[in-house]
Amino acid sequence: MFLSEKKNSNGAYYLYLMDSSYDVNAKRSVLKIVKSFGKLDDFKQSKPEEYAELVKKYGNKKDRAKAEQETTIRQFMNDGQRAEGYLDFLSNVKYAMPQNITNLVLRKLWNTDLQLPKFFDYLTRRDALGIEYSISDIAFYFSMLKLMYPSSYLEGLGLSPRFLGDPMNAYTTDDIYRCLHLLSEYKDKIMQHINKRIDTLVPRKKTLLFFDCTNCYFETPYNDTYWNRKKAYRILRKKLRKESSKLRDIPDNGLNQIIDETPAYVEMLNLI
Repeated sequence: MFLSEKKNSNGAYYLYLMDSSYDVNAKRSVLKIVKSFGKLDDFKQSKPEEYAELVKKYGNKKDRAKAEQETTIRQFMNDGQRAEGYLDFLSNVKYAMPQNITNLVLRKLWNTDLQLPKFFDYLTRRDALGIEYSISDIAFYFSMLKLMYPSSYLEGLGLSPRFLGDPMNAYTTDDIYRCLHLLSEYKDKIMQHINKRIDTLVPRKKTLLFFDCTNCYFETPYNDTYWNRKKAYRILRKKLRKESSKLRDIPDNGLNQIIDETPAYVEMLNLI
């Protein structure tokens, strides 16, 4: 949950406690009002302590992430050296260290040539997605990361401080995975937009297209052992159905279970 200040039609700002949840049927995040506190200024004046507590507990998500980071750093320093002067040094050390600038080099291609930030903003407004993160920022970072440090999304999030400006420091793991779901949902429209942009930049004849699916192998959750075993089951099922008419009408899952429960079949499976 988080606090949100919204301007009403009368020009006054109202304070709301909001919550974001994923709607399986709509296949997108949905915002709902948990509680309304009325006019922001009136609430601040009449209940300053309650307002301060709400800000501390449900304040801006980016501020909370930054505060948690600073709290962790401060705790680390307090456990080690008590000198407060080291805290400022530690907070800024990541900016003093050499950092990768690939994200800056590729930003022009993303923003100007492919115009993806405008495209994602359009999708967000058109479909009223009600999200608090930037689809463009997250998609750009992980697209760039595929070129520099191919890794899982969780590991990639931890690599953010290596890049100038720490581009993912304002986003949580929930933001990342919700954004990935949206990217999957809109993948066809995204590819259509990218192809249109490329057509305007590079004259090309699309009479024959080659699609490189090499990355699919590295992204799969299964290894060669899994696929070889799956193939062995398929070969053995075909052999057993050919030899016995009683097994021909048994579905694959049922026949697999029979194979697993029959020592002789298991031995045959291991030999394939």
